Amino acid sequence: MYKVSKPLLQKQRRLTELEKGELSKQIKSYKSQSDAVLYAFALLPGDKFPADEKKIHTAFYKLKEAYPEFFDSYSFDTNGTCPYSEKLEQSFFFFMQSGCISIIGPWFANYYMDQKMKDVVLKHLDDKFSPEEKTKLKDISVKLQDLLNK
Repeated sequence: MYKVSKPLLQKQRRLTELEKGELSKQIKSYKSQSDAVLYAFALLPGDKFPADEKKIHTAFYKLKEAYPEFFDSYSFDTNGTCPYSEKLEQSFFFFMQSGCISIIGPWFANYYMDQKMKDVVLKHLDDKFSPEEKTKLKDISVKLQDLLNK
């Protein structure tokens, strides 16, 4: 068993209600770059989009060039037949594990996000983006749709 010194124990304290409120605000306002990816997909029309890895990674590679403030943390390996981002792949894994998107067989040709889930995602992430960022994310979604449908 570990022994903790008395001075260390004396330094520990509980958070005040004000500190808890501030911490809660910071947690709620924290946005990761995968939030922007999910938000853009939630803005796509319809309930499905191609589950084509090449199209998705190429699309976000191009979107990163146009909107680095949203996708700067996604690094792409361009030595293969198409750009590939391990972090983008991990984001999709997270989206599927959390139930935000799904993929249905037997050919696994499309990802699905129904309107109910889109509404939940948009409501949950809405406060994380400024009005200017939301406008850019709408533009990103339009460009994403074009890139995925090529």
